[in-house]
Amino acid sequence: MTITPSTRALRPALTAFTVVVLSLSTIAGCGEQQRTVTATPTASKTSPATKTPAPTKRADAPKTAKVTPPKGVRTKPPAAPAEGEPDARARVVFVTDNGDLSVAVEVQRTPKELQRGLMFREHLPKGTGMLFLMPRQRKQTFWMRNTLIPLDMIFVDDTRRIVGIVANTTPLDETPRGVDRPSRFVIEVPGGYCQEVGIATGDRVKFLDVDGLD
Repeated sequence: MTITPSTRALRPALTAFTVVVLSLSTIAGCGEQQRTVTATPTASKTSPATKTPAPTKRADAPKTAKVTPPKGVRTKPPAAPAEGEPDARARVVFVTDNGDLSVAVEVQRTPKELQRGLMFREHLPKGTGMLFLMPRQRKQTFWMRNTLIPLDMIFVDDTRRIVGIVANTTPLDETPRGVDRPSRFVIEVPGGYCQEVGIATGDRVKFLDVDGLD
């Protein structure tokens, strides 16, 4: 390169500039040579992780098994017949000269039932009646106080024989009615029924499905 006058004038400045550049390069080179140490974290010994116990499962209350009763088995006692309705099971069978005659009856046992009888009834269908189970055998007497319909009263002794009949009693009549022989059972049926079907003194009687009687 040819140095012109202007170049000569600039030589000292160029020389200074070159020194500065070289100095910076040296400094920069020193900086790159510095080894940067990257700290690698040391794995510290840690205590083993504590296992969290699984939540305790709450025991459910034992289920009660539902028991279904076998078919035909009653779980409740049958309801008592309503007043004025004969017991569906209890029957009196009259063994007559014309054959056996069955009558569905309401059964009266307690003092209150025996006293009330058929009072205030306005109707007693044919083929139905009321059976009075008296405490002991003796001469029994009945009246018609508060009884609105005529009745036949059939008196039966311990041997299950009819010992007498009082037929067609008068409603509301308070005259005591009975027969001359002791009896244990009294059966009331609609007035005139005995004559109509042929029930008579001396006929035998059977009780069917009457609790306490064989």
